Amino acid sequence: MRAVRITADGVYRAALGGAAALVFAVVALIVYETGRGAGLSIRTFGLGFLTSTAWDPVTEKFGALPYIYGTLVSSALALLIAVPLGIGTAVYLAEIAHRRWGAIVSFVIELLAAIPSIVYGVWGFFVLAPWLRNGLEPWMIQNFGFLPFFRGAPFGIGMLNAGIVLAIMVVPTIVSISREVLLATPRSLREAALALGATRAEAIGVAVDAARPGILGAVILALGRALGETMAVTMVIGNTNRISLSLLDPGATMSSSLTPPYAIAANRIKASAQVGTILIGHEKVRIIADQAVDDPYKDEYCCAAVVSGKLAKKDPAAAAKHSPTGKFQRSSRSSVAVFLPALQARQSQPRNSTRDRSAAAAPRAAPRCRAPD
Repeated sequence: MRAVRITADGVYRAALGGAAALVFAVVALIVYETGRGAGLSIRTFGLGFLTSTAWDPVTEKFGALPYIYGTLVSSALALLIAVPLGIGTAVYLAEIAHRRWGAIVSFVIELLAAIPSIVYGVWGFFVLAPWLRNGLEPWMIQNFGFLPFFRGAPFGIGMLNAGIVLAIMVVPTIVSISREVLLATPRSLREAALALGATRAEAIGVAVDAARPGILGAVILALGRALGETMAVTMVIGNTNRISLSLLDPGATMSSSLTPPYAIAANRIKASAQVGTILIGHEKVRIIADQAVDDPYKDEYCCAAVVSGKLAKKDPAAAAKHSPTGKFQRSSRSSVAVFLPALQARQSQPRNSTRDRSAAAAPRAAPRCRAPD
């Protein structure tokens, strides 16, 4: 039998092949984990989950269409603003500006990519939103209000704000990659175009055409950043699960649906529905699902939502009677009332307290989550 000869080149080739195959394995694991997490909502709602607009934790009805629509619209608006600005800046820095000046400006632009997304969200909420509410949006309503895209009230918080913030966040990616691609194109292309009688603008057009695949890759990376952005969008988009053609109205995205303030999934169906609204797995969903199963006080949250949702409008006294604490306060964010005393008492206790351990160990009676007729 002929002995197999192991060479350094063979080992190197095998290592590179294994690294390349690992990428596909990671993608397969992401798809599997996402499918496993969203399996409950898929079995419960079927394909109607993609076309339904309902999102009601009380009745356990969930639909992802408003979040899919918000994600696509906000990302498209961001690219509509960022692509011309980013490519134009890259062409100027690579073809027109002085090489040293271009390197300095490019370095400053790349620093924008290192700013945390929460900073962009705070800026969009406290600086951009008032300017939109008092300046730009009233002007749009006055001059372009006949179009369905600019109708409504000037809130300042909405799809337009989210699109602008996302555009600012993805511009550094487009500028940096496009500039490097343009600098990597052979100089002979420009010289040949000039030798044939082309103007400088036409020679630059030849270089841009040669760099088109790299520029397209930069735009795709920017799109991925816009689709997956969470915190900045959550702070400025309004987080309203409804579909509206107006860019001035609030909305929501698939990522922002995972991070509402003080959110706790009351059951596994809601956690599974949240997984179903995203394209890749997110660790926060696992945390939400664990809270829904392991929290010994989750019954109070469930009872609070059901009792208040059914009795608060009919008979406030009956709602307070069936509340674990005897008090309730309606939430301004939705029609579901939240029993704040029970939630505050739960959050104020240490995690390792004796009450938590005894509550988790002792068997609990079935919660009275059904309101009396």
